[in-house]
Amino acid sequence: MKFGKGIFVSGISAVLAFSLCFTAFGEVNTEKNNEMYMRYITKEDTELFSLPDEEIQFDADKFFTALNSQNDYEVYIAINRLIECYNDNELKTKAYNAIEPFKNDSREKIANSAEFACDILSDEFKSQYVYTMNDGSIFFNTFCNYSDYGGYNKIWQIKDGKLKEYMTLSDPMTYISDFYLSPDKALLAVKACSGKSEFLFVISPSESKIGSEIVSSAKNKIAFENGYSTDVRIDGENYSSANEIKWVKNEMLEFKGSFTYNDVGKTVNYKVQYDFSNRNINVIKA
Repeated sequence: MKFGKGIFVSGISAVLAFSLCFTAFGEVNTEKNNEMYMRYITKEDTELFSLPDEEIQFDADKFFTALNSQNDYEVYIAINRLIECYNDNELKTKAYNAIEPFKNDSREKIANSAEFACDILSDEFKSQYVYTMNDGSIFFNTFCNYSDYGGYNKIWQIKDGKLKEYMTLSDPMTYISDFYLSPDKALLAVKACSGKSEFLFVISPSESKIGSEIVSSAKNKIAFENGYSTDVRIDGENYSSANEIKWVKNEMLEFKGSFTYNDVGKTVNYKVQYDFSNRNINVIKA
């Protein structure tokens, strides 16, 4: 399942590229204080630059091999991808044992990713990046906070002891910024961003439902109520933001939004309340 521009379609979206400056990872990123620094990840990156045939199953061997690489990025990618060994008990144990030593690695991003991977592979689910729903299902995304903007745009679910890819966001939702679990743990709000815009939608796993994107919907409602001009951009950007996001009731999500109009020449601030039960959006001038 794929989400973007208010439409759900099937398939997997590619994101942009990441890496050291002027290396095989692309020239869009740079080293930051001599630490591993990433801005974009593509499917090619997550496959260690060798895209498999779509008919071929997940190739764990190349990621086990990459753990011994002298390239920090390959190690980091391998740790995150080896979480996908979850459904094979033998590989799951092998992956945990191979990744566990990296929890004490001096490279912070690698150590953090190892801590997270081990939390998933051990079924502890104690990480701050793991969200447990009231039906017992688990939600998370890999490559947590790999960039200053957020984590990879693929959402995973563990249900009935099985891991599956739940959905992949399409451009311009390049990064997943945060998740917000409702008080009754029945709903999960997802905040995504592009570096230019922010987006927000709600997942209801028990109902297999996903709400429409809220920030852009609120922007359009404000425009209608105030006579602002708002054009639908072909790139899907809204040049707006959502802050102080919180659940005020089990099905009521609230945030403070900053919305732009007239080619970002005008900015207005509103409090937005979104009722998932009836998909109603209420906007209040801040």
